Amino acid sequence: DTVTCPFVGCNEELPISNLKSHEATCPHMRIRCRYAEWGCEWVGKKRDLPDHDARECNFRGGLGKLVERFRQGDAKAGHILQQHHMQISATSQMLSLHSRQLMMMRGRNAGNLVDVAGL
Repeated sequence: DTVTCPFVGCNEELPISNLKSHEATCPHMRIRCRYAEWGCEWVGKKRDLPDHDARECNFRGGLGKLVERFRQGDAKAGHILQQHHMQISATSQMLSLHSRQLMMMRGRNAGNLVDVAGL
């Protein structure tokens, strides 16, 4: 069975099994500018994005470079934060283990060699 691409202007007929992959790359797919979260309101076809980036977008040039540097720094900070969370979790697990061992040792009789050897 075949279907027609759902994006206006495409009209490509393709097998149903290929629809998902086609939709991801279709030049007629409507997308937002990569700077939408920063205020650019452009929405258009994927094929028109390079022209928008080069001629229309207020974030082209210096402001766009600043935003990209911010994004890279934000991603790096997120990675470092994730590493710290993992270290804190590992330290917490180790502390819990040591706490349990200490409680067990306090309950043992240090004068009893069999009791101490069981540790």
